[in-house]
Amino acid sequence: MPPLSSIFLLAFFRSNIIQSINIDLGIPNVLQTDPELGSHTDVFLFSFDRCSSPGRTRFKCDKYIWWNKHRRPFGEDLPLLCPVCSCIRPWGDVVYTKEAWAVECSNPKCGLDERNRRVIPSGKISKNKPPNPKFLTPKKRPQGWMVEAVFDVKYQ
Repeated sequence: MPPLSSIFLLAFFRSNIIQSINIDLGIPNVLQTDPELGSHTDVFLFSFDRCSSPGRTRFKCDKYIWWNKHRRPFGEDLPLLCPVCSCIRPWGDVVYTKEAWAVECSNPKCGLDERNRRVIPSGKISKNKPPNPKFLTPKKRPQGWMVEAVFDVKYQ
């Protein structure tokens, strides 16, 4: 998606090459400058860091995830179709609890037969929240970025 990533790449190069901001510190600010990129993709940042002791190197990968309170809870994409009634984009409001989130199909006919009798429960998706989500944007906002460590390896 080159057209969507051009604003991000320009801000990224300006921050890291021209302003000499450390990539780990600069990437959250750069992501905030591009509102279109997040709703289409996650961003992976692979980085090497030479440790202070000789011969030691650190290799890590962070995944920056776009979240939206209503459409992409904790970065999880909601399916296009309800798995029960195949209705397109049927999802109601996301309900959050302390440990999980859930969303139900808003189609009133979901799970009913032709005589309007309930034959199966209506479509519902629920998942546990990530254990320790690290939000880059305040949780008070309805959308933003969060980061999750994919791996962090130190080797000689």
